[in-house]
Amino acid sequence: MLEELRRIAFRFQIDPQQTAGHTARLSSVITVLNNLNTSFLNFIEIEFLKNDKFRAAYEKSPKVLDGLKKELELLIVDLKFSSFEAAVASNIVEPPSLFTTDIDDWKRNAFSEFKKNILFGNFEEPQYMNQAIDKYSPEERNRIYKPLFTATSSDRPFKLFLIDAKGKKLNLRTPDKSFTDLYFPKKAKVKKEKTVYRFAKIYAKIGGKDASADLSKKDIKKVLLIEEMEHGTYPYSPDIIKYDEKLYVLHDKLNCEVNFENQAYVIAFQPLDICVWGTTREEAEAAFNFTFHALYQNFGLEQDEVLSNEAIILKNKLLTIVKAIK
Repeated sequence: MLEELRRIAFRFQIDPQQTAGHTARLSSVITVLNNLNTSFLNFIEIEFLKNDKFRAAYEKSPKVLDGLKKELELLIVDLKFSSFEAAVASNIVEPPSLFTTDIDDWKRNAFSEFKKNILFGNFEEPQYMNQAIDKYSPEERNRIYKPLFTATSSDRPFKLFLIDAKGKKLNLRTPDKSFTDLYFPKKAKVKKEKTVYRFAKIYAKIGGKDASADLSKKDIKKVLLIEEMEHGTYPYSPDIIKYDEKLYVLHDKLNCEVNFENQAYVIAFQPLDICVWGTTREEAEAAFNFTFHALYQNFGLEQDEVLSNEAIILKNKLLTIVKAIK
């Protein structure tokens, strides 16, 4: 029985490029074995469900496919450790089977078809590629071919060879991008409609002991009045200012004025003489954060000896405002 499995097996070799004696990394072996098995089991499922009779049986009892895939999972039937050469076969010769004669006959052909038409296919030959595109949907091609192409991508630290019955090696490699784009067409991006936001002032009756900074939605007992605003000119009151990878944690929230003038949002903070603008509220806030960061880097970190009196005053204001930098 084992000899029969060795006879029908396909043989492959992992040839590492960056290890002593071309010994295979464990991670490389796991990647290749797992991807070959994934591709084959996906192929089995896809081909099984293309058969109307089998699909009807599956719809009555979905577990039939799980049992079939478990029975057909690839086995290592021969192994050479030099550059890791292995023979792999599906367990299709071991009786008895839990399935009908029809399925048993199909099983024997499925593994042969996978070897011939998938593993040893000429992925860059136009006729082969057109046949694959005609036979399998984009999702099915992705499930069958993607694991193979992933295992043989150019960034892998090894070469993967298939070895035919005559001992001839075939370099199994990922096709050029122009071909893989045809195997796996990119999904057309659905353009999302831009959400248009509106702004409003809300006057509400609130509970709790006081109107502290910890005010939350649960404290709102009754909404008294809602006034729609023409623009988002609600106050800008940050207690943390972030720019790039810097976080400025402030002692208290800044009370910045926000206005909409000449088709632009203007944010001003008089104590530091900051006045910035942007075509959107987000742009104006980003400009404010950058300006605050620049002021602190240029004045807050500078020695008094090189600063003018006005600059020292600005520095002291910044040091008073900023609690910590992360």
